[in-house]
Amino acid sequence: MGNDQKSEKEIQKMISDLPRVNESLNKGDYRKMINKKMKNNKKQRPQWLIPGLATILAIVIIAIVGPMTIDTINNEAIESNDQAVEENNTTEESNAAESANEDDTNKSDDSIETTEQNEPVEDAMLLDRLIVSDLDESRIVRAVPDQNAQYTIPLTIGLKGKSKEESLSGFSPEDIGLSQDILKNVTISVEEESEVATVIFPNDTEIVGSAMSNSIMESLRWSVEPYQVEEIQVETEGGEPVSFGNYGEVSTIDPIEENRYVYQLYMSNDREYLVPIDLGEKLSFEEALEEMKNFEESESVQPAIPQEMDIEVKEIESEIVVLQMSVNGSIKDRKLTSSLEAILASAKQFGYESIQFENVNGLEDLNFSEPVPVPESVNPIE
Repeated sequence: MGNDQKSEKEIQKMISDLPRVNESLNKGDYRKMINKKMKNNKKQRPQWLIPGLATILAIVIIAIVGPMTIDTINNEAIESNDQAVEENNTTEESNAAESANEDDTNKSDDSIETTEQNEPVEDAMLLDRLIVSDLDESRIVRAVPDQNAQYTIPLTIGLKGKSKEESLSGFSPEDIGLSQDILKNVTISVEEESEVATVIFPNDTEIVGSAMSNSIMESLRWSVEPYQVEEIQVETEGGEPVSFGNYGEVSTIDPIEENRYVYQLYMSNDREYLVPIDLGEKLSFEEALEEMKNFEESESVQPAIPQEMDIEVKEIESEIVVLQMSVNGSIKDRKLTSSLEAILASAKQFGYESIQFENVNGLEDLNFSEPVPVPESVNPIE
């Protein structure tokens, strides 16, 4: 007890020894001070809290979509790699093609080499894409103008078991890019023994204008040209001459003259035809070949012999002509075939019966060891 009392006395003495404080503040002042202190000491939001939350959210999103994104990237990488392989293969094929072209260019110019070896040539033994080797009773020839009435294009129409009248009545040249059949109301008959063609017009026929007169005359002449007639007789159903505009009354028309025409290539609706072109004068066959090559190209008519091709007439034996062929570069099968067909058709206009082609390589199905007969007609329409 004594120790406790002493201690208490000592404590009281220490308190009494403390300096006196004269406090002038009342309870309201203390309350204001306490409130102000509490506001200043309010806990502030840590600066790292917002970035931290953003980081956590990003981790969660990656955890959810990360596998899909990786798969997408891998797929794109695979596609990109496939494209790279395809481009590499394409580049290698292109380089190989360029090398092949260089090899072709370096080949001897002594023979004609063709491209597109795998492209089939339709019945190349007969060369009958633009020409007709045999004009029999299953076909009929009808010549029509082009859409601008500048050229006359002979067509060889397949009858398909029908009569000539039925086939011609259902024939519409407009469907194949040409003009209408201006001989639709005309009857044509050929007497082969007498070599005379007879053309019958309806009564009271009167042809107006020189352009129409020329078109009708040329269509008639080329419609009977394959039959090698010597005379074309023209009359009405009553046996009267026909009025041909500026030509007056006409009873006969001159047939196609030899040594004066060659064939060039006419294009219409992406289709190719052989079109006869008047040379303006009689020429030799060698001169005619040069004209076929140097023909001034128009929108619809192109030269049948390309500039890359050189042709030399080596010799002429009676009705056979021997042609030495050469080319600078290469010619596609289709173009080569068109050229050969145009040359054959033109040779017929100069009285030849066949052509011996020399130094033409590349058409596997075509045998050039023997002379090729000239065609009887051109432009088959089946």
